[in-house]
Amino acid sequence: MEESAIVNADGHVIAHLPETSCASWHVSPLMADGQDAHTLYEQEVSRRKIVTLCKNLDEALGGGISPGRVVELCGQPGVGKTQLGIQIALAVQLPWCFGGIQGRALFIDTEGSLTSERVADMAAALLVHLQHTAASSGSTIRIEEVRCLSVEGLLDGITVLRAVTAVEVCAAVEMLDQYLVEDASLGTTPTKLIVIDSISARLSHDLGDFGRRARVLSAASDQLLALTIKYPSVAVVLTNQLTTKLKDGLTPTLTPALGEAWLQTAHDRVELRWSGQHRLAQVTKPTYSRSSMLELVITLGGPRGRSAAKRKSVM
Repeated sequence: MEESAIVNADGHVIAHLPETSCASWHVSPLMADGQDAHTLYEQEVSRRKIVTLCKNLDEALGGGISPGRVVELCGQPGVGKTQLGIQIALAVQLPWCFGGIQGRALFIDTEGSLTSERVADMAAALLVHLQHTAASSGSTIRIEEVRCLSVEGLLDGITVLRAVTAVEVCAAVEMLDQYLVEDASLGTTPTKLIVIDSISARLSHDLGDFGRRARVLSAASDQLLALTIKYPSVAVVLTNQLTTKLKDGLTPTLTPALGEAWLQTAHDRVELRWSGQHRLAQVTKPTYSRSSMLELVITLGGPRGRSAAKRKSVM
């Protein structure tokens, strides 16, 4: 009996169909590679990104913060790095039905910049946004899900660790692996985001001589990168300062702090800077996805992107 073959994209035969009967057919063992719908759904969810809640910035990042990557937010003082980090720590908790990844955040505060009042304001604004989104969508699942959310619950979804010396920051970075191991063993909502605000505040000044500083920064970089490889569902967000250096010894240029070697640590980098009274953001790494300048505004609910049309109307 003649048979026709079904092959996959690699050219492997996965099934044989007799010409005379479609009812009786033999499946190759290669079909064992097939995956059930639940596994496919989990893979799709694992590829989701953590939105920053700044639409223009999310678009520039290809959808948001990617799990399994180190993302650096560099900026001048007061430009909104900490607030953006807090906002991402809230956004990582978004439920599946809102396109989120439903995780927890660990926020390592090295400067005392995180205040519970500000986090509560931003959590309340996010909750109102989700309530409006659920109501306008008419989705029963979303409406029921948002009823389970609260400002207190969003605050509980962020674990805060204070590290106010270089030694404490280094110890915090070193313990992250063990923290994620113990976190996974609890069987509760897993930690999917680590924010260090800021990585440069202590490591750029408190380490003494240059040689020691270089060794510590190299070790911290290796540990953070290894973490994203071991835990591909976890994103690491670092905030860093922008400092002025002379390009070619002549032109003042803003560049991320901590030196040339540290520049290789982040997979993705967003630079925030002032332009008069306006806050601008730009994705500068990877260089092939370098974006145009985007404007951000700080609202009661947190940082938000401003559209080009609105920007023109206020300038």
